[in-house]
Amino acid sequence: MDLTKFKERYPKFLNLMKERGYYRGYIHKFDRIARLILDEGEDDSIRTYEQFYYHMVEYHKYTERTCFEYKNLIGRLKVFVEDGIFLGDTGKPSGFLHYKSYDHLSSEFKCLIDSYIDIERKRGKLRESSIKNIVSCTASFFYYIQQTGVTTLSGIKNAQIVLHAFDDNQKRYNSYSTSKAISTALKRCMHLYPGGECRKIRGMIPEFPKRVRLYDNLQPEENEIVIAALDDEQSNLTYRSKAIGKLAYFTGMRRIDIANLHFENISLEKDEITFVQQKTGLEVCIPLRSVVGNAIYDYIVNERPKCASDYIFIRATRPFIKLSPQGVANTSRNIFKEVNIRQEKGRRKGLHLFRHAFASGLIAQDIPNNVVSELLGHASIKSLNPYLDADTEHLRECALSIARFSEIDSAHIKPFCSFARGVIKQFVDYCMGQGTWCCDYNRMLGSIDDYCATSYPDASSFSQEMFNPWCKPLTGESRKAYLKRIDAARDFVSYLSDNYSSTIVMPKLENVDKRKKASLMKVYTSIGSELFNQFVSHRKTSGRWSAIYDRNLRSFDMHCATKYPKATVLTQEMVDVWCAKRQTENPYSWGKRIAVINSFLKYTCNRGLLDLKWNSIPTHGAGNMVIKEPHVFTDVELNNFFYACDHIQISRYGLIHRLMKLTIPVFFRLLFSSGMRTNEARNLDVQDVDLIHGIINIRHTKGYTEHRIALHPTMKERLVEYDTAVNR
Repeated sequence: MDLTKFKERYPKFLNLMKERGYYRGYIHKFDRIARLILDEGEDDSIRTYEQFYYHMVEYHKYTERTCFEYKNLIGRLKVFVEDGIFLGDTGKPSGFLHYKSYDHLSSEFKCLIDSYIDIERKRGKLRESSIKNIVSCTASFFYYIQQTGVTTLSGIKNAQIVLHAFDDNQKRYNSYSTSKAISTALKRCMHLYPGGECRKIRGMIPEFPKRVRLYDNLQPEENEIVIAALDDEQSNLTYRSKAIGKLAYFTGMRRIDIANLHFENISLEKDEITFVQQKTGLEVCIPLRSVVGNAIYDYIVNERPKCASDYIFIRATRPFIKLSPQGVANTSRNIFKEVNIRQEKGRRKGLHLFRHAFASGLIAQDIPNNVVSELLGHASIKSLNPYLDADTEHLRECALSIARFSEIDSAHIKPFCSFARGVIKQFVDYCMGQGTWCCDYNRMLGSIDDYCATSYPDASSFSQEMFNPWCKPLTGESRKAYLKRIDAARDFVSYLSDNYSSTIVMPKLENVDKRKKASLMKVYTSIGSELFNQFVSHRKTSGRWSAIYDRNLRSFDMHCATKYPKATVLTQEMVDVWCAKRQTENPYSWGKRIAVINSFLKYTCNRGLLDLKWNSIPTHGAGNMVIKEPHVFTDVELNNFFYACDHIQISRYGLIHRLMKLTIPVFFRLLFSSGMRTNEARNLDVQDVDLIHGIINIRHTKGYTEHRIALHPTMKERLVEYDTAVNR
């Protein structure tokens, strides 16, 4: 190891530390490690600082903590000796023994990344931080590919290897932004590879949906606790922590903007804070409230070390340089720890909670959205949308009361009009009293009443001859519907026999064949099986697969295999014949079926695998959009519906069936009160339902935008009762 340069520069490093007021003990640590380098670094087997570190760890048997400390010291010395950078001025880590994926890449992969950097810098449309993020994602992706034994772009032929880089075991890749970053780098370099290597690889990258996740927010009682701690003179919080906390809570500033705050940014004459945001580059001017100004003044007078730095918030120990954004973030953790809230594993404790509280507080006071967005420094007013979910009181105004449907004693039955209406009404009252009334009885009695009124308008009594034709299977009636109708009629006949000495008996059951469902193959067997499997893997990895896609793609595969068994390639005729409208389809079901094959054709076309035209969806496009008119329920219909929910009959008495009887009344009232989709309610997690504040976080939703609803007090009360009953 050549120590000539080290001998020359390390004394300057120690002198700089002395000049800048570093503690003597800290300087002594660097002096000690420097002497170790001079004593042992002349060994011929040691040529780099990295080799010296590994040599020292191997022969001196230091503890893990000591090794970590020495690695940091050696790294800072190396950066100063080789690059002339004194890291104490920057607060940045040395990067010693911290290897990047890029450093391990083959020359061809490095060449592509270097080319992308040059192209993007010449375009001048992205900031260096954005370019750095894209490069990091792309390098990590190629490093994973390289670990499979592939070191060239032309060698990336197996789509499964590419997809495995994004599966659940590679969590750092599994996101919309990461796949988009890799696709961007490949797209920019596409013209440099006329052989189509970049285009081919880009086609293998999954297309993750952009998900908008809910942000955790402070609850009202948490706001009160935090403010009380920031105002408490007896708390263990430092003046700096209180100043940063109040600045974030009452102005909504981001942590990096707080870290970059200079004295010149504060105007005492105008009571304003003016600064340029690091994230957007926009200048923001916000009022300087007295509670914030006093907290900053207390910090400067009582706690801030005297130094030449123009930054307001600086480190508490030497070197007295500006506080890093991470240091600002640690302040919020200290605040939450002091008040002992949000200490559960996984709970958010960052400073952005204060920014969120600031925004939601303004929205709750009906401050116009454009004013709130301007105070937060948003480049677009759409950026305010994630904060609207925290305005729970306005959300609660959208919820419907279930008070009039809380307890329903009886259902409204449509009046009967045949000669048998008297005995039918008595049977209805009997069932209501016994609590056995159900939809099967209602449907059966309505059918008998209509049958008697139309077929025997002049009759005065019910006879076996009238009853027998009604018991025959109806045209198009399924076996299941037929058996339900007959079972309900059997109870009616039994009632007549017990109460009126009726001689009517049930005729013999007739045979109704079960409807046969088309059996789809479990594996693809047509000529397009290989392409189908590629498409399925791509969609599943992207999180865009569903039962509708599975059913329709298998149906198309069966169509190709049975109608075109000798085909050697997928053709336009196969697509057009399968996409033709069927007699049993309406425009919506037809369009859903076509959409699946259209997605498959677009996938293959964009990757140069097929060149077939896809069919237009009947409900899409100018002039084809049809707005469905929703059914508006009347109060009578709602009353009957919830009565049916409350009196649902179960055929078995196992745990699942007893829970179903308990769940269904609450489930459908929740849908009515909140407007939730059925799948959203079915997939609710226990931790997403806050019965204390009456809030439900909906994460498993139809689209990819998580959202929050506030419960009506009547619905909240019903859910509390349900929770108690389930946990009993």
